[in-house]
Amino acid sequence: MAMKILGFVQKAGDLLEEILRIIATFTLGGIALIINVGVISRYILKTSLPWSTELPELLLVLTVLLAAAPAIRKHMFTKVEFFISIWPTSIQKVVSLLSAILILVFLVFCVVASEELVRKAVITKTITPALAIPMSLVYTVFQLGFLLVLLFLFLRLLDLFLSKVIIYYLPPESIL
Repeated sequence: MAMKILGFVQKAGDLLEEILRIIATFTLGGIALIINVGVISRYILKTSLPWSTELPELLLVLTVLLAAAPAIRKHMFTKVEFFISIWPTSIQKVVSLLSAILILVFLVFCVVASEELVRKAVITKTITPALAIPMSLVYTVFQLGFLLVLLFLFLRLLDLFLSKVIIYYLPPESIL
């Protein structure tokens, strides 16, 4: 029974990962399109679109958060993985667990701190300068992004506890 639940959680994580990759691809495409429209508008049409810099900035932060979630699950943060891989194989799992705990503490801080930002933005009714989007919505989206990364960190920890050996993408010799 427990293995069926774990299998379901893994498959749900895989599906969510694929959805996030698709959304991140579209946000990157949107960034490129909006920046090109802004450049054409400024240099060919001789008029500036104020939102053509603000929207790509917001989309870029969203893209980073969407891409960080699957990346943390797949051990794709090279510097962290390099640090883990320099240890003897016998203690790599422990070092990986300690690294995940540090990342977990940071993510919890980000979620809690963004809650305060959302609360203050609601009270002050702050909006973005060019798009007039409520900053509370922007901060909430960022908070959800941090929660997604946290969810994928839990999936990574689940993978860590279920596996007997951690396989890393790059051995230390290939990084140096």
